[in-house]
Parts: sequence; structure tokens; C-alpha cells
Amino acid sequence: MKNKQDLSNNENSVDDTSEAKIDKHRSIIFQRRSLAPIQQQDEVSNENNETTNEQTFDIIEYIQKLKNEREIWTKTLRERKSKFRRIDKKIRNHMNNTNLDLSILSDEQKKYIQSKPNYEKISSNINNLIDVAVKETIINETINHLKKNLDEQIKRDINLYTKKIILLDNNI
Repeated sequence: MKNKQDLSNNENSVDDTSEAKIDKHRSIIFQRRSLAPIQQQDEVSNENNETTNEQTFDIIEYIQKLKNEREIWTKTLRERKSKFRRIDKKIRNHMNNTNLDLSILSDEQKKYIQSKPNYEKISSNINNLIDVAVKETIINETINHLKKNLDEQIKRDINLYTKKIILLDNNI
């Protein structure tokens, strides 16, 4: 009998220690404000609303508690943000300062890695291509607009000269 109890106690202690304690905080908004336990509240309401352990609710004190809690949470948030920024900055600095050890690679692998393209040049070429593409698009739109205007002008001129020819033919 003792062995079973000892085993169960050992299992519980292992489970308790293996789980990391997480600090969970719930806002006071979600906490009960009545003093009587839930069962007593039901009994009190059933007995013609006789009140036991009744305390007045102080709204000013409650608002002050909420303000204090909000200040604590904003402070915690600022601390967490600054901690994240520091860690992120350390990681980025570490990544930028990392040098590769090429001595363990074969000659072919070293040549392959060293013959990598110049990414800065490729990036600048892409930016130049974007500028050229924008200019080309603007020119194409202008040409299409001019072509449309020219077509309309030619149609008007053709109609005008057609009418003149018809009038000349009628006059003859």
C-alpha cells in the first residue's frame, strides 16, 4: 500500500516539477466582487433577499484599481518591446558579423561559392529595368492617344472631302 502511495506521490512531484510555471494574470475586471460564496448567494436570493456579508461597492476605488492595472500592463508591454528590440538587434549584428570558414570545402566548392553573382549589381539593374518599363508604358499610352486622335482627324477629313466631292459632282 505504501509503495502505491509513494509511486503516486512521486509521479505527481515529477509532473509538477517538469511543467514550467507560467505567470498568468487575469484582469480584475473578470474577478468576482461579491463576498458571499456562490451557493450562499443563491440561498440569500431565495430567502426574500436577506443580505449577509454585504459590502457596498466603491466605484472610485474600482476605477483606481483599473487605472493602476493599466499602468502596470503598459509598463510590462514597454519592457517586453524593449527586450525584443535588444534581442533582435543582437541577432542581426551576429548574423552580419558571421564569416564563413571555406577551408573545409573542396577547391571546386570554393570556386563555386566565390563565383557567386554580384547581387548589388543585379539589384541596381532591376531598378533600372523598372524605370525603363515605366517610361515605356507612358510612351505607349501617349502613342495610343495620338493614334486615336489622328484616326479621328483622318475620318473627319475624309467625310469632309467626300461631301465636297459630292457637292462638286452635283454642281457639274
